[in-house]
Amino acid sequence: MPNTCQKKLTYTTAEVLGLYGQNGSGKTAVIDTLYYLQKIMIGSTLDGGIADYIDVASNQAEIIADFNIFIETVIYEVSYRIILQTSGDGANIVRETLSCAIHKDDARSNKTVFIDYQRSRQESVFAPKKRLDEVIETNLKIIQK
Repeated sequence: MPNTCQKKLTYTTAEVLGLYGQNGSGKTAVIDTLYYLQKIMIGSTLDGGIADYIDVASNQAEIIADFNIFIETVIYEVSYRIILQTSGDGANIVRETLSCAIHKDDARSNKTVFIDYQRSRQESVFAPKKRLDEVIETNLKIIQK
């Protein structure tokens, strides 16, 4: 994806992505990962078959999706990270993080973590607390309106 790699702020030209490789090199695994990533991002329930993609020597797998959002003269570099863990009924998301850096006027901010969901946390499932408070406050304002 040349426009993204070269950090060109344009989305008016088409880009073509092709997958090429020998049999057994992981082409289908990449497509399946994109399929499951889409299901996770739209909030669909994961079927038990996703556990088949987790290495038998481990009980966890990680998916990291980096993508750019172009809005006028700003590029938002977003990272979405998911950790899946096998369970009796397939696999569950045990950790999920969303972070973003802003690229504007040839300057880039540091990546900021907006949401860090950890299922095992008892005291606070979402972190950092500052971001959680901002989300709750924003949602309350929307509900009031």
